[in-house]
Amino acid sequence: MSETAPPDDHCCDELRALLRRGGLALHYDERFRSYGILYLSDAPLEQKIRFCPWCGARLPRELRGAWFDLLDEMGLAPDDPNLPAEMLSDAWWRRRGHASESGDDPPQEAARGGAIPGKRLIFRR
Repeated sequence: MSETAPPDDHCCDELRALLRRGGLALHYDERFRSYGILYLSDAPLEQKIRFCPWCGARLPRELRGAWFDLLDEMGLAPDDPNLPAEMLSDAWWRRRGHASESGDDPPQEAARGGAIPGKRLIFRR
């Protein structure tokens, strides 16, 4: 299942179309601005991705840590019934100016095009 942000927020037409269409093991969580590929298993596991598999563009920096930091500042827990509605969508990070932030620097191996230790995907038919 894919969750999508407004069409202009993704890096290429292919990624926008695939997220809109759904049916792939591709996931976008607008609350954390995170992209991932879901594992085909009974457990809800996801491999985070930092680059678009179709155009190669660096994806925006994930904001999961910033989301939890903000909850701490607000004195709220993730399951708090008083959690503001904006914290359940991308509204919280757009309002705070995170929309223009780019991705963080890749590990040195990835910058040279080599393997990233401990990070691999195995695709099977």
